[in-house]
Amino acid sequence: PAKQPQKRACMGSGPEFEMLKKFIRNEEGNYAIIFTLMMLPIMGAVGMSVDFSNVSRLKYDLGESVDSAGVAVSKAFQGGETDRQKLEELAKKFVYSNFSEVYKDSTAVSVVLPGDAGNTTKELIVRGTLTYKTLFGPVLAALSNTDASRYVVVIEEATLKLRTVAEIALV
Repeated sequence: PAKQPQKRACMGSGPEFEMLKKFIRNEEGNYAIIFTLMMLPIMGAVGMSVDFSNVSRLKYDLGESVDSAGVAVSKAFQGGETDRQKLEELAKKFVYSNFSEVYKDSTAVSVVLPGDAGNTTKELIVRGTLTYKTLFGPVLAALSNTDASRYVVVIEEATLKLRTVAEIALV
């Protein structure tokens, strides 16, 4: 008996590649139309996932920065500093040094002291607000004729309960 040549496994020989070859050779046109129609939702989903992951990362980073600012501001406040402007400058210094420099212009930092309007408890609050311009939002906004999906606002707070002893509790 003659020896049969061995079949080698090479790229492009599996059933998935046969289906791709059949798709490319097909001249009927339905596949191309369906593929074209599906590209918009697929690209929208990809864009939304990219924006979501960026916002999630920035939210975490902003939270870490606001927490460090909260500890510094509460330490200064308990040390006797009561000037709101100095405390807010200290908070901004900590947030901006720990947060991405790229988003400095779109990030606001505020401090709510104990006894301020609406704050009847002995809590010091440091709030960071980031207005993030989405990467793929303008495309979706143009398709939906709205401005709503162009920006995402992220707010992080560090609420510190002040005690008469040197104890700081991050909540």
